Amino acid sequence: MRRYGWGIIFLCVCFLTGCMYVKASMKLDENMIGKDYEAVDVLLDMVTPPLMPKERVLVASFVNVDNMENTTTFGRTISEHYASRLAQHDLGVVEMKLRKSVFIKEESGEFLLSRDVKELSAAHNAAVVFVGTYSIARYLVYVSARAVSVETNTILASYDYKLPIGENIQEMLREKKKSF
Repeated sequence: MRRYGWGIIFLCVCFLTGCMYVKASMKLDENMIGKDYEAVDVLLDMVTPPLMPKERVLVASFVNVDNMENTTTFGRTISEHYASRLAQHDLGVVEMKLRKSVFIKEESGEFLLSRDVKELSAAHNAAVVFVGTYSIARYLVYVSARAVSVETNTILASYDYKLPIGENIQEMLREKKKSF
């Protein structure tokens, strides 16, 4: 019985350690929405003159700084968080996925090409576009977000933050290959 007792203890320790690892990894990822919402709040506080309720804005998919023509689930998710938070602030967020006048690359996201921004914003009466990039490091993702005036192409507000890479964020950062 003694021989089996140590084996059972060893298995219990392995199981608990594995559970703690999963729990710790999830803890790393659970802050993403809060950090994205905080970023929107900071950007809105910086924009002058302040955006008025119902004022229309655009949100583009965030892109990897090393590949500006593509994004990942991570970049698309950040833009979704930004759109949600801007709507919670009573701004008129134009739903880009319903528009045909935006460059939408399947499995990639909504991209606002600089030559199309003025035309697009005029069509939707939007004065500000929220854009951003992210860069992937070993244990962190660095996010850089901006509120940009469509009329002048100038940055009205900018905010940088970092997110630890847990298992969920790591999965979202993977570029998905289409399988047929």
